[in-house]
Amino acid sequence: METLIAVLLAGTVLAYIGYPLLKPRVPDEEQTEIEETELDEVLAQKETTLSAIAELDFDHAMGNLSEKDYRELRERYKLKALILMKQEDELAEIEEESDAEDTQASSDESADGPRDRRTQRRCASCGTAVDADDRFCARCGAKTGGRGCPGCGAAYEPDDAFCANCGHRLPAKGRK
Repeated sequence: METLIAVLLAGTVLAYIGYPLLKPRVPDEEQTEIEETELDEVLAQKETTLSAIAELDFDHAMGNLSEKDYRELRERYKLKALILMKQEDELAEIEEESDAEDTQASSDESADGPRDRRTQRRCASCGTAVDADDRFCARCGAKTGGRGCPGCGAAYEPDDAFCANCGHRLPAKGRK
């Protein structure tokens, strides 16, 4: 009877220890969720660090910290905040690149069908997708050059009936 209990106990311990080794790996499609979680974690750490700096400033103003301790702690928190801000920028850049690749992939997949009008034209200043009717970029405020072809986004003259780039029929209100 004691042998049976020892065997069951040993099997339970082995199962508990061996489970992480046998657990399936995270599929690639869930990798984006992990990256978003990492970005959220960095944002939370940054907010916590900035709050700690504000609290440190308050404690110093109230006279609860010596000048030496205040300067040392503030520099440490400031350095940590800068590192977190750099990580945030890097993760946000990775996320933007991933979104751009997804947009490009969906644009490539639907080349024969109707395309999303917001992916047809790009701002000359910052590269953000703009609508064919937008006169200014929503991200940087730069002038987009007016209207573009609904088919390809190319600029056209007001009296053109068809786009010189793709042959798409242009709206009548754009012509004289």
